[in-house]
Amino acid sequence: MNVAIFAYSRRGCRTARAAAGAFAHGQVRLYTMERFSEPDFLPLGKPSEPFYGTLFSWADALVFVGSCGIAVRQIAPHVKDKQTDPAVIVTDELGKFVIPLLSGHIGGANELSVQLAAHLGAMPVVTTATDINRKFSVDSWLPETGLPSAISRRQRRCLPPYWNTMSPFSAIFPL
Repeated sequence: MNVAIFAYSRRGCRTARAAAGAFAHGQVRLYTMERFSEPDFLPLGKPSEPFYGTLFSWADALVFVGSCGIAVRQIAPHVKDKQTDPAVIVTDELGKFVIPLLSGHIGGANELSVQLAAHLGAMPVVTTATDINRKFSVDSWLPETGLPSAISRRQRRCLPPYWNTMSPFSAIFPL
């Protein structure tokens, strides 16, 4: 797994370094502003749009240590669709809250956020309806099966009406 972690303050760098430990099984790149330069951190590139665009294509997950606004502004030009976008996660610089911002199900941001929160001793803030209502999510289940995950809204309308009322541990077919 390729992970890029961005920090925008000295305190953020400490949290970014701690967050990197949650992704020990992958390749992690840490980035910060030149004025906060420290060992193991690469400088944030300028101009920002091509810099973040390159990492958006390279990474399986982007972790922003800072505000949601910073993350949204940096990823906005690169967001395409939920089948191809990487997981995008935000944590505050104190590492108290971890928010999956983009690609919660297919990209794995929800699951990664829960894992990162556990690693940091933080609170995961998962907001997707299927997760908070403990409903079955096709988008979460399909990647585990290896089946194509591109199910259009039209195709979803063709599913039986009880599809979204199933518990996360049952289905109308063998799992």
